[in-house]
Amino acid sequence: MSFSIEAQAAPGECVITLSGDVDAAAADPLDAALDGASRGESGQGLVIVDLAGANFLDSRSIGILSGWQTRMRGSGGRLVLAGTRPEVVRLFELIGLREAFDFFPSVDAARDAGDPRAI
Repeated sequence: MSFSIEAQAAPGECVITLSGDVDAAAADPLDAALDGASRGESGQGLVIVDLAGANFLDSRSIGILSGWQTRMRGSGGRLVLAGTRPEVVRLFELIGLREAFDFFPSVDAARDAGDPRAI
């Protein structure tokens, strides 16, 4: 069971790409990547978490995403999930977090969507 977490920051956004099994071993690195994204070049902008390569998300990792979603919204930023397969969206629905996140089929779709809060 292995995982990788890569962050690519640019002004106004950061893409965090997760791959493999995002389990207990990935929790601290995921939290650190999200912390870095909230403080780095992206500032309080857009953080896109790309789940296209993730095989598995455990409850702790989902909890970390949920916690950072709350922090980002509270500071005027956005955290969205991209590359989400229907079964991942369904998982978030089953645990009551479907409405807490914006889900996109790809990183490009997340970028192109803009901020629905601006409407």
